[in-house]
Amino acid sequence: TELTNNAQVLQYASVPTGPNFVSEVPSDSSTVTTNPFTVTKTRASVANQVTIGDLVDYQVVVTVPEGTHGTLTVSDVLDTELVLVASPTIVTSPGLTTSSTVTLTATGFSVAFSSLVNTDTANAAPETITLTYQTRVPNISAAQNTDDAVNNAVSLNWTGGSASVQASTVDIEEPNLTVTATPSPASGDALDTITWTVRLRHASDSFDANDVLFAMGPLDARLENLTLVSTSGVAPTTITSDASSINASYSVIPLGQDAFITFSARIRAGTTIGASLTTPTLTTWTSLPGANANERDGSGSFNDYFRNVNATAQVTGFAVSKTRTSQATTPVG
Repeated sequence: TELTNNAQVLQYASVPTGPNFVSEVPSDSSTVTTNPFTVTKTRASVANQVTIGDLVDYQVVVTVPEGTHGTLTVSDVLDTELVLVASPTIVTSPGLTTSSTVTLTATGFSVAFSSLVNTDTANAAPETITLTYQTRVPNISAAQNTDDAVNNAVSLNWTGGSASVQASTVDIEEPNLTVTATPSPASGDALDTITWTVRLRHASDSFDANDVLFAMGPLDARLENLTLVSTSGVAPTTITSDASSINASYSVIPLGQDAFITFSARIRAGTTIGASLTTPTLTTWTSLPGANANERDGSGSFNDYFRNVNATAQVTGFAVSKTRTSQATTPVG
């Protein structure tokens, strides 16, 4: 705001009560500009990459110029991929007096500061209003692995001016596992043993997979002697097996690491030639470690952290081939 002071000489005389020597009124003016409100916004959370259910902390600092002010409004509109966890905490510097009204909205919040006065005339340290608040990446269909540069803008409005700033962005990343079950050999006769290697690995665009559960079974009824052969890569937290199933859990499969489970079974005698042997497996995981109501899991719909993969093999049959064992040396005809 600009403040202008204008001065004029309206009259002067050489002696008291003498004639006015002013024929044209001389004047001069001086203009000063008052300091405006300023606002900064920072992301307190260190990580630039977040996943479903993660918390993201923000801090807004408003610098209040000296003097008496009308209403000041601070508003924050969050991107769809962020939700406000709770009402912001507000801290004011000594020297500031005001009353505030917080309004929470579906997309963020606004705070109206009324009767705002800054009585501190020392310019060495600015007087500020600091708002601190926490947001979360919600488990909703709109929040997906491809969402980059998620942000929110804070706007400042006061009598005679406005300002708006944004904090640094965050990228949403999701754990994405692929599961394969490879047989060796791929086929066999009755009473042959087939060995399967299950591999849990990350897709190219992924994040740490937490609370991973692997379940194999029930074993195809035409197989017997199920044996857990070995595990490698990331070690399972727990693993159990019985005559028809294998179950394993991993607290986390970090990005860039794989987990392997190898098991074998024998084809039962009398199994139909040409039969396809199929044993189901199910792998699930979550976005956050431990039980968390805000995480994404494998329960269905956009909670798509699950893979159904069958461990298969083929039962070979009789093979017939025919060859000519003699070779004619005399042309016929």
